[in-house]
Order: sequence, then structure tokens, then C-alpha cells
Amino acid sequence: LQAWHAVNFLREWRGDTHWAHVAAYGLSGGEASILHNAWLGYDGDWLSFSRGKSPAEIDASWRTLEAKGLAEGRTVTSRGRELRQRLEDATDASSELMWRLLGRDASLRFADEFEAPCALLLARVDETAGPRYQPASRMRK
Repeated sequence: LQAWHAVNFLREWRGDTHWAHVAAYGLSGGEASILHNAWLGYDGDWLSFSRGKSPAEIDASWRTLEAKGLAEGRTVTSRGRELRQRLEDATDASSELMWRLLGRDASLRFADEFEAPCALLLARVDETAGPRYQPASRMRK
């Protein structure tokens, strides 16, 4: 139970840090979902719909991304993809302190011990919600 709480803390810390960077870059949640969807290579507006966005909200997010030069014709531009990568890099940099404080050996042991149970959990997510759900838990291809 303590280990599960530790994993959840790390996940929440990284997620909150990510959303702080999204806000700092002046993006809405809807815009961030569209950029993330493109960054993951998902078709259509899958991620936005999975986050409960209505078609009208998604359309509005596309319009604001286009106004910012981050999308064109409902396609994320190279500038939009670069911004999404910068968000990821900034999130990684802001989240690495906890791992540095834990130390290399303990971090590697932590990852090794949690790989098998996390793989089982993700397999269950795939069965119940589909292989695109919970993208932050997946290795990017």
C-alpha cells in the first residue's frame, strides 16, 4: 500500500507539473488535448473526446490553435508539435528532482519492482477502456 501511494504521488506530481506548464504556455485544456493527440499519433480527435469535450468545444480549440499558428486545417503544424515536445521536456525537467533525491540505484530498483504490476494494470486498462486510454502510462513510439 505504501508503494502504491508512492507511485500515485509521483504520477500526480508529474501531472500537476505538466498542467502548470500547459497554463504557462497559454494553452487551454482543449488545445493541450489536441496537441497531445497529434504528438501521440492518434487519429481524429480521440483524446479530446475521451476527456469529455463536446464537438463545439473541440472546434473552438482547433480555431484557437489555428489563430496561434499551431494548427492549420484541423492538422497540428510542425510548430504545434514542437511546442508539445517543449511541454514534455519542461515537464520532465521539472519532475526529475524527486528521482535525483531518491538516487540512481534506488530509482532503478523502484522501476524494476513496479514494471510487472504496472504492466498487469495497463493490460487490464486495455481490456476495459482500450489501448489508447491512459496515454501517459505508455511508451511513446
